Amino acid sequence: DSSAFYRRIPQLDESEMEEAVLAACRVALRTGITSVQTLLDSPEQMIGYARLRRKGKLPLRVTGMPPYAAVAQLHAHGIGTTFGDEWLNVGAAKLFSDGSLGAQTALLAEPYADKPETRGIRIYDPEDLRRKAADAQAKGFQLAIHAIGDQAVRETIDAIEFALDSAGAGGGGGAGGGESNELHRHRVEHASVTPPDCLERMANRKIV
Repeated sequence: DSSAFYRRIPQLDESEMEEAVLAACRVALRTGITSVQTLLDSPEQMIGYARLRRKGKLPLRVTGMPPYAAVAQLHAHGIGTTFGDEWLNVGAAKLFSDGSLGAQTALLAEPYADKPETRGIRIYDPEDLRRKAADAQAKGFQLAIHAIGDQAVRETIDAIEFALDSAGAGGGGGAGGGESNELHRHRVEHASVTPPDCLERMANRKIV
């Protein structure tokens, strides 16, 4: 369990957070990158960015992507996707539906050719993923769902379509209606193994 390891790492103080942000920004700027989206493990990781923004010292534009676990807390404080300004804002709520191809944990519809005893891992039961997607959308968040294997991509599209259709049926949904994703701009992150049926479904619902 890696979480036991991570729990023992001392938390950064606010000055250390600023130093870490600036170190990362310098790497980006050296390669000409002036705008980034970054996964936040917790909402507190925005502190370093926010302190630098208030001082006028944030050297590039940053969109912080909170984990789904933080959605309810952020929503309770009136915070959702696009909250902030052009230099620092809140982006999509991030979810993971499977692992990676390298570790053979990406979720496939068929077994791995070189490891036939596995099809990868499913992080969320499909019904649970649909519920989380609809909940995040109803609380004003764009979705960014990590899906690499073809089965994970299918279940992720299922979840996004469920969220969009729930909004269309009067189930809330923050920025838009059920038939179009244009206002939500939900995303499948990576979509590494994406068969034609998945591409067609993503195109039809304007899933990024």
